[in-house]
Amino acid sequence: MKYRRERTLYKMPTLPEKRPFRSVRVKSKRSAEEEPDGLMTRAITGTRNRFPILNWAPEYSGEKFVRDVIAGLTVGLTVIPQGLAYAVLAGLPTQYGLYSSFMGVFVYCLLGTSKDITLGPTAIMSMLVAVFCKRPDSWPEQFPPMESTTDPMLAVQLTFLTGVILVTLGLFNLGFVVNFISHAVICGFCSAASFIIAAGQLKKLFGIKLHHREFFHMVPELVQKIFSGHVNWYDFAMGMTCIVVLKSLELVKRRFNGREDINPILGKVIWLGGTARNAVVVVFASLIAYLIEKDNVEYWRQGCKPTTENCTSLTLTKIADASMPGFHLPAFQYSYNYTNATDDSLAEHTVTFSDMQSALGTGLFIIPLMAYLESISIAKGFAVKNNYKVDATQELLAIGSANALSAFVMSYPVTGSFSRTAVNSQSNVATPAGGLVCGTLVLLAALFLTPIFVYIPSACLGAVIILAAISMFDVDGIKHTWNLSTKVAFFGIQKAQFALDCIPMLLCFIFCFWDIAYGIIIGIIAHICILLFKVSKPEISHHESKGQILLAPRQGMFYPAAEYLADEIEKATAPDDVKAMHLDLGHVSEIDSGTADALKFTLSHVESLGVHVTVENANESVAGSLDNAGFKDLGTTTAYKNNPNSRRASTKSVTLADAVKSADIVINDLETIDETNNLISS
Repeated sequence: MKYRRERTLYKMPTLPEKRPFRSVRVKSKRSAEEEPDGLMTRAITGTRNRFPILNWAPEYSGEKFVRDVIAGLTVGLTVIPQGLAYAVLAGLPTQYGLYSSFMGVFVYCLLGTSKDITLGPTAIMSMLVAVFCKRPDSWPEQFPPMESTTDPMLAVQLTFLTGVILVTLGLFNLGFVVNFISHAVICGFCSAASFIIAAGQLKKLFGIKLHHREFFHMVPELVQKIFSGHVNWYDFAMGMTCIVVLKSLELVKRRFNGREDINPILGKVIWLGGTARNAVVVVFASLIAYLIEKDNVEYWRQGCKPTTENCTSLTLTKIADASMPGFHLPAFQYSYNYTNATDDSLAEHTVTFSDMQSALGTGLFIIPLMAYLESISIAKGFAVKNNYKVDATQELLAIGSANALSAFVMSYPVTGSFSRTAVNSQSNVATPAGGLVCGTLVLLAALFLTPIFVYIPSACLGAVIILAAISMFDVDGIKHTWNLSTKVAFFGIQKAQFALDCIPMLLCFIFCFWDIAYGIIIGIIAHICILLFKVSKPEISHHESKGQILLAPRQGMFYPAAEYLADEIEKATAPDDVKAMHLDLGHVSEIDSGTADALKFTLSHVESLGVHVTVENANESVAGSLDNAGFKDLGTTTAYKNNPNSRRASTKSVTLADAVKSADIVINDLETIDETNNLISS
């Protein structure tokens, strides 16, 4: 009888000799003695590591400048309509989408290590801001009421605190904390978010105003108002037309992109139209709205209700005719007026910094982690695709600094955008300097174009968000999680197997409809519980022949697994015909004191039953822990003392014959050593 550890060989792709982009400084192959050792050298190296722009700027050229300008303009045409739409999704005034779209890319150009990624507002972050930046019900209602459902001051403060938290994690190398949000949890969250976001924008498509924002309250209210005849058919026609045009431009681009049988100029036009389709649709929808509503737009600014007399037929966008805000520290305390319930007089309510923290609640935990995870996953994916390297710790500092400084210009939290990063990469961007061009275009739009943004139909922005949300449903991620996760029997039925990693994904997906924070936290806790279960129930190989038992734990042994290991040893040695047991620790890289003590007690009990025990192939660390636990005082034969080449989880073959030689024992029940070698190999 044999057992074998199968190994799959993966062929690594051949890398080109020269890398097109270098933001991470690679150390020379010279030995440590050859490296210059001085304070100035270390200072220069540290500066280059903290400011990656110093690594790629000296190699900047005119050709790279042209590529960056083209990519920056293309991404800018994408981010302007997306920013306006995502600000509405966040429940903020529309101009906050522009405020959030330029400072992040400016800062990332100095500190980031990815040439492709672009920072700014995203659908996920906008939805989270809408959830966590609402004013608590215990606060008095502002008079006059806010036009937005989200408190802008809370959103800006959350941006600043997100940046501070991420920078702190980066400075203390605590980035591993974000690894506790697994891919399965992210997949479940994004898939649930796609439903929640799309459902939340249906009200704009139908031109209906809703009072509820929670999914299970919003959907019934929406259905009730649709069947009650509250639909604005002008908005519905505009929204459906925008969806059809947006999807058509996407499909045309997908079909003709890269084809050689069409005119090159036509191919470029098709690519640009498909890439900047959001901008194209928003511009044409705004022109139509201008032609229809130019005489009634002032009534809309004054707050009239669409489709009523002396008002617009289409629901338009409410945006302040304001230029950029000043560059200043976010407010840590602010006040607003409210109506006193006793005498209807105006009173002032002051919100302190502690009140703001209390209102943000779990958002101070979830927003920073999601901001970093969303960004670093995108950066790593495109780094592999385009053959360069990103520094995870430096990315933590870059994203944190981008958020902290964005708060100075009234931005809400920003992170990496997958759609805009894909556009940036497809536009053949050369360096992060493309973000400077993109940010400059956004600045110009904010300075000079905000008065005409009022003509953008609300249904058009809703159509942009709905299609973006639908694309977030992670079908491939769900399949990937199912295929790679461990399958376990469902209620003990072997034919009804369930993927273990799908449990946290499913829990996160379900509970996100109830509350986003609860969904993410429950998903994280569920996956941590699965990890603890796996640690407490490690895989142990079990083989026996003619009174000889071989037990081989397949991973590190820590105190949660101590009782399980002891039970397995006692079960294996319970039969009366067992004469010797061999405990192979070759795959155990580390052992803690709790497990060592449990092993000592269990093996002492086994030897008292007349079973000869051998501990073999322990590495130096494990051997030291066993000696410190008092194994020398037992009759146990510790084969690692006579095996200087003991392995650390290697695939070297271990046979019972090796154990016989190391422990100086004789197996009388086996006829030959060859039979033993044929018995077990790993």
